[in-house]
Amino acid sequence: MNIIYNIFTNSLNLGLIYALLGIGVYIAYRVLDIADLGAEGVFPLGGAITVLMIVLGVPPVVAVLIAFIAGGVMGLLTGVLHTKLRIPSLLAGIITMVMCVPLAQLLNGITNSFQSYSQPGDFVGSVTVINMSTIFTFFRGLIGEWGYIVASVIVIGLIITLLYWFFGTELGITIRATGKNKIMSRAQGINTDSRVIMGLMISNAIVAMSGSLFSQFMLTSNSTFGQGTIVIALASILLGEALMFFKKSNFAISLLGVFAGSFVYQLIINLAMRLLNDNGYLKLIQAILFILILCIPLFKKNYANMKKKIKSRRDAHA
Repeated sequence: MNIIYNIFTNSLNLGLIYALLGIGVYIAYRVLDIADLGAEGVFPLGGAITVLMIVLGVPPVVAVLIAFIAGGVMGLLTGVLHTKLRIPSLLAGIITMVMCVPLAQLLNGITNSFQSYSQPGDFVGSVTVINMSTIFTFFRGLIGEWGYIVASVIVIGLIITLLYWFFGTELGITIRATGKNKIMSRAQGINTDSRVIMGLMISNAIVAMSGSLFSQFMLTSNSTFGQGTIVIALASILLGEALMFFKKSNFAISLLGVFAGSFVYQLIINLAMRLLNDNGYLKLIQAILFILILCIPLFKKNYANMKKKIKSRRDAHA
């Protein structure tokens, strides 16, 4: 029972943090219809900024907000590269990702210099601060290990509420319209370039916030934390859509579906980690799981067609 409890709580912890990542990617992928790979660099950058700020004595909540703003700046960069310089969105995201990784390493080097492990200006892949005060510290002191979950729920609840409100405003609706049909939006007088830039700024800001929470959870900033995050985010989005059975027009439920998908994905991965000791098998399971998730829409379509055929045959015999 203790093992099951640990698997559940660990899956819930990581599921909540990665749900925030999934929500950020959801805005780019589903709302704007843009494949933004910049998330793989913005995620560790958000963590590196947060750890440095906390080491400098900045309150954790403020450090998270600074990471949020920094993520927005990187989203601005991706948006400008895509809309103003006409670089394809996929390539623009890769450029941003490549820029973020050394920036995260540079910030890690500065953090390390405060612990007398290196000189300022060194590029350091990973830095750990064991006695770091985090956004989870207060709640952990009140209710123990569940403090991580409560703090993450509060952050995600706040983000979902703000996003639901924002995308219901006139500006938010124009961003969603731009993602649905850019040509029609231009015909309605909407500046689609500015809307794409705004959407990518919001997307990357939330991704950086997720990286901030993850680094505080791990008490570590690592420039490799972003590897595979886009796969985790997309798996959470697609799995959530398959699990929730909601109308896609319901924006708030769509965001909650990302959390459901993220939790189930982390639960499967944690179970696999308990059963398998070799990390190579785990990577193989992740790949197979992602393929199955990508096939879910096809399975649902075939199932719906089969039900229609059965119904039509019954009607014909009636």
